[in-house]
Amino acid sequence: MLEKIFGSENRVKILEIILKNIETTFSIIELSKNVEISYGTVRRELINLEEANLITFQKKGREKKYRVNPEHPILNNLKKIFIKTQNKDKRDGWLRLSEIEAILDDELNKKEEDENQYFHQLEECFEKKNLKILPVEMQLNNIKMDNLVSYFIGENYNFVKPFTNKIKSAMQSKKIFMPLKSYIPMEVSKITNLGTILHEKGFLKKYYYKGPYNKFISAKINSDGHMQYFLSGIWLENYVKIVIIQVIERLKQKLGINIKYQIFNNILVVTEDDEKVELDIIFIIENKFIYWVECRTNEYENVVTKYSKFAKKYDFVSKRTFIVSGRIDSNGEKFVEEYFNFQIISVENFKQSIYNQILDDIKMD
Repeated sequence: MLEKIFGSENRVKILEIILKNIETTFSIIELSKNVEISYGTVRRELINLEEANLITFQKKGREKKYRVNPEHPILNNLKKIFIKTQNKDKRDGWLRLSEIEAILDDELNKKEEDENQYFHQLEECFEKKNLKILPVEMQLNNIKMDNLVSYFIGENYNFVKPFTNKIKSAMQSKKIFMPLKSYIPMEVSKITNLGTILHEKGFLKKYYYKGPYNKFISAKINSDGHMQYFLSGIWLENYVKIVIIQVIERLKQKLGINIKYQIFNNILVVTEDDEKVELDIIFIIENKFIYWVECRTNEYENVVTKYSKFAKKYDFVSKRTFIVSGRIDSNGEKFVEEYFNFQIISVENFKQSIYNQILDDIKMD
């Protein structure tokens, strides 16, 4: 579709790379490798894009480095066109974020229409475990949830983790200065893209990226407490919820069956001993399989003993009980799983792990 508008499939491929990495500069060789097009073809297409003023370049010695022209009047519209077209044309089985948001909206409407009925299934499942759910409004409902931010961080966590850690450590001072010279190009690209998104969404009050030589980020965090709370780790709970929907909807397509499910976040339960325990995410499939996911952007060791005892006492199946952690000690991970009977999963591996487990459960059923 886009090649008809821009006159060349190769031109579209080059634009797609440049628009996805708006803060990054590319040489002809780098672009040629990325889009798998010959050097000469890339060079000719760059000349066409330069004549249209869609890209600019800087010289480093004899080499030219190209990037999108940030001053082009239709840049924002151009990005929207590419995003919408990708969502339509590049179907890989995973739901796009816009489709997931529609499901989340439906879920929210269900709660608003009849909250008691929505939680009835959850209450029934927990009553069998001698657990009572408290009918209180959880604080997460008051937090500004941004699905794009959550999804971008989660899907690129290996690359942007240093930046998110920097943000967490700067919550008091609100000021961020982060040199990027030691980072590989892909890390720089993902980190600066996240910085741009956070600035556009209002999470960063100020944001400045200096490149391509003396690379660094300078930023100021918005003082809004809800935004800070979201960035400090609530984004992970939101990302996990998005992934669960994505996985189940993909399995529906793959298996050609309807899978009934409900997802609940920040559930407060009371035990038979009047102990209150807050569970990050509970989701139920076919009113039969109960999955419990705890989310920790940093240490998980301080909660694993408590939650392991709770899980064993109230018969939560270990293979459906997860801690998703942004910091996993590879030496201790195996020990924790065996000793505490919990699945300890990194952010980047959660999607595949939960996919495999749900698939096994459905096949077993």
